[in-house]
Amino acid sequence: MSRAADFPSELIDYIVHMFGNTELPGTTQGPVTVNKRQLASLSLTCRHWARQCRPPLFSEIILRSRDDLLYFLGLIEAPVQAQPPILSCIVFLNLSCSGSWPQPWFHLAHPEIMRRRR
Repeated sequence: MSRAADFPSELIDYIVHMFGNTELPGTTQGPVTVNKRQLASLSLTCRHWARQCRPPLFSEIILRSRDDLLYFLGLIEAPVQAQPPILSCIVFLNLSCSGSWPQPWFHLAHPEIMRRRR
């Protein structure tokens, strides 16, 4: 029986990058696309896979409400800090609101995220 540790790390990196919808140099076929839930499940395989899954998993964050913002802030303040940190993985942060706006929260996003970045 094989274990994940028996496989070369390059093979594991290739698999994760393919599932993370990331282009690899020298490949002719396009990447396999999966949704974030599937990528999150893949990250539970082992720590090495989790490190490879974090950048594509957290590259785009969409916050639609104050509750989303508070949940996200709790996530980045988690006592267990995996590598790479979530804040270093973010490429695009989308703040959106539709419908009624019972509590303004846009103004809280930038200062709260920057405060936790230190």
